[in-house]
Amino acid sequence: DYWLTKWPSPLQVSDGSVARAIDDINNELFDMSELMQRRSVCDAVISFSHFVPRIELIPEKRYLMPSCLSKAVGSNYLMERIERLRPDMHVFGHTHFGYDMEVDGIRYIQAPLATPNERAGGGSIVALGDFPVIEAKPCFVWGTATGWAPKYRSSWSCYYARYGRSPHITDTIPSVLCAMYKATPSCRAGWIAGRMPIWLFGPLQHRLFEADMVLQEVSSVTGLKARSAASADSQKSK
Repeated sequence: DYWLTKWPSPLQVSDGSVARAIDDINNELFDMSELMQRRSVCDAVISFSHFVPRIELIPEKRYLMPSCLSKAVGSNYLMERIERLRPDMHVFGHTHFGYDMEVDGIRYIQAPLATPNERAGGGSIVALGDFPVIEAKPCFVWGTATGWAPKYRSSWSCYYARYGRSPHITDTIPSVLCAMYKATPSCRAGWIAGRMPIWLFGPLQHRLFEADMVLQEVSSVTGLKARSAASADSQKSK
């Protein structure tokens, strides 16, 4: 996004002044003190943003394509505004990663529609529950009769709930390296020992679909026949 935008002086992307200017537009649209008063008498408050409000809601650097993506997906100004408002839920977007995670008492949800290629090749990573691949209809978050939606399964939320974040480990994931970069003698790539792949934490139907994709790839390389996860499950049920 930085390459395609130009800003009037003195705004600069590098010093955060663009992010502050964008956030200040909120002050032109509504009065924050009035919002705070209204929030105090509301039982259910949902806020929205396109961009990511917290660093905890984006995968770590080693998973990203490109690795500097976290510098262009949100801002501290957005985080501070949400922390002042203290909504029950904040819905965000931009990064195409499914999330349902609570941070500092606020529930954060991202239910990305994603691109056709992302839905086909990485459904468990973009999915939030059955959305968008298994069930392509709006993702429910709150209703007057039923209240808040039950917690949705997502690969990233479940992965970090189990393992936590390790931002000090910057070795690039091999699949990211192959897709985006050229290996050099000083290049460091690899997985963290003892951890399951992230896609295995995704919703079951997405995992079965992607497991079949891996089996097909192995079969094409080795010439050996591999039984799909879906067919194996079907055989067990008979």
